[in-house]
This record gives sequence, C-alpha cells and structure tokens, in this order.
Amino acid sequence: MDVMLVVVVAVILVAVAAALRPRPQRDLRGKVVLLTGAGGGLGRVLALALARRGCQIACADVAPKPNKQTADDVVRQTGAVARAYTTDLSKKGDVDALVAAAIKDFGHVDILVSNAGQLEGGAVWDVTDDGLDLILDVNLRATMLLVRALMPHMRARRSGHLVAVSSLAGELDMPCIAAYAATKAGLSRFMGCLYQDLCRDGLGQDIHITTIRPFFMATYQRLVDSVKFGKLTQWLLPFMDPAESAELMVDAIARQDHVVNLPFHLAALAVILRLLPYSVVAFIVNNIVKFDIPQLVSYQKRHQELDADLLHELLTKKYTLDQDPEPVCRRLAEELAAGRPLPHDYKPLAAGVEAFYRQHQRPVPEAVRKVFPSLS
Repeated sequence: MDVMLVVVVAVILVAVAAALRPRPQRDLRGKVVLLTGAGGGLGRVLALALARRGCQIACADVAPKPNKQTADDVVRQTGAVARAYTTDLSKKGDVDALVAAAIKDFGHVDILVSNAGQLEGGAVWDVTDDGLDLILDVNLRATMLLVRALMPHMRARRSGHLVAVSSLAGELDMPCIAAYAATKAGLSRFMGCLYQDLCRDGLGQDIHITTIRPFFMATYQRLVDSVKFGKLTQWLLPFMDPAESAELMVDAIARQDHVVNLPFHLAALAVILRLLPYSVVAFIVNNIVKFDIPQLVSYQKRHQELDADLLHELLTKKYTLDQDPEPVCRRLAEELAAGRPLPHDYKPLAAGVEAFYRQHQRPVPEAVRKVFPSLS
C-alpha cells in the first residue's frame, strides 16, 4: 500500500511538471485545417484564431448559412484562405465526401479539428431516440469516421495532427448530461487509444494527437442563462470565454500537446472525485455545486427551415430567433383568416418575436402582428 501511494504521488508530480513545462510552438503558417462545427460559437472563434496564425481553413458544418458566414469572416478579417462545406457528420457518406473535397480543394489536410458537438439536457430517459442518436453520431462516431477517412492520406504523407474537442463534463459525474458526458468520455478514451495504435505502427512521432477538454463555455446566451450553479461553483467555475479559450486551444495545437484541460484545476478535481463513492459525489453535486441544465433545442434543428412548430419551440424555450418569422406568420395568419385554429398558442410568446425585429431595427410586419396581437 505504501509503495502504491508513492507511485501514485510520483505519477501526479510528473504529470504536473509536464503540464507546467513550457514547450516550443511550431509555426502554423500555411497549414490546412479541416474544422468541423465551424458555424457554431466555439467553431467560429477557432476558425478565426487559426486563420490569424496563418492557417487555411476548410469550414464544415451542417448549417450552411452560419458556416458560410464563418468562412466569409475568415477571409474578410484575416485574409486567409477559407472554404465552406455543408456536411451532416451523422452520415458516413457526407464525412467521406467532406474529406475528399477538402483534399481536392486544398491539396492536402495537415490538421483535423473535430469540434462539432451536440448537447441536450436532461436525464437519458428525457432524451428522445432521435436526440440520442444525434448525440452519439456527432459527438463520438463522427470523429472516428473522420479519422478513418483521413488516415490513408496522413499515413501516405507520414504527417498529420488529429485534434478532438472533448469536454471535462466527460470526467465528472453530474446530473442532466448523462448522454452528453458519456460521448465525451468515450471521445477522450478514443483519442488516447488512437495514439497507442499510431505508436504501435511507428507513426507516433509523425501523426500527432491532441485532446482538448474544456468546461462549459459561453457560446450562446441561452445556455449561460439556463445552467444553474451554486454561488460557490459560479466563483470557482465561471463560464469560459470562447475567444480566450480558442487562443489557448490554438497554442496547444501549435505545441502539439497531448491533453489540454481548461481549466486545469477542474481536471485535478475530477480525479479526486472519481475516488469517492457515488453517494458522496451526489451530496457534493446536489448541496455544493447545485448543477442543473435545461433541455435544449439541437444546433441542427435551430438552423432548419423555420416552421410553425419550430417557431413555437424556440420561443417557448426562449431562444433568440436567427430567422425572420414573417413567412411562418403569414401562413398562420391565413389559417386565422379562414377560421381554422392555430397549432399552438403563440400569444404569450410575443417578446421573442419583438426582440428579433428590434435587433434588426425593422418594424413588425402586419402578418406577424396578426399572430401576436400584443405587438400591434
């Protein structure tokens, strides 16, 4: 027992020393980066941060408009080369086509940043079958498919860097995120095992592996407003700023770090908590951390064509509208004029619609006022 304790303490000290030891950063200028989830909050700032280091960016996302906006912003703000690829990462054919298109357009791919992620709050029995499939496909299976598609290319060049954005949520036992945390834990283990396979094949010094594990970030206000923390937790674990986090991630990519925890002290806490019984962890979570998270509308669904059902769901869950609700309201107004009942009660939800037109400095259209009479 005493020997084991000495070994554990020695391993911890070596790990801390390795984490604190400064490592040189390689020059990223001219590197071609295939970045998934580029249309979202973290993906967008990652694309810009990589482009400022001189990288060329192949932006991939399931939502075409936000993804194209990211690519356009990269070109306009940094002068770097960027292309947008609309890709459904839950489909193997799309993944294979994405990799082939990026290699064809850029000549090669130096770095994969598998950043796309899906979060749905609630216990596993609260998540729909489709939602569960989406979480597993996007958060875990997609990275495996991307690695498989890229590996022949990187093997032939004996060069590459595979980066996965996992999460410290995968290292912690917390309520309301069981499915999400399981995929992130699986992703971290996959990347570690992938490195061992590369070393076995003599490629460990040629194809590099980086797993980035951030805690929750303020990628959009709905999540920040909805996640409930106790006061002590808010002080110890504030939401991380996406832009600052992106710079730290790019630094880690340039150093070719194996594992990056943001923040580092939370990873150390996770190790300690894993040594405790579930009942003790539950007491800490429920009485000190006081963590809770709502059910969320998926990123993919938020960017689908707006219809009557999606409009009601977004407004009910207090999401900021990204699409003009006038076309939907025009159809709903026609239903009202014909004396037919609407599929939902929209009247109490006028504030979200009013916020959209106020943000865009436009008057509320007549059709919208008919569905939301309080805006008249």
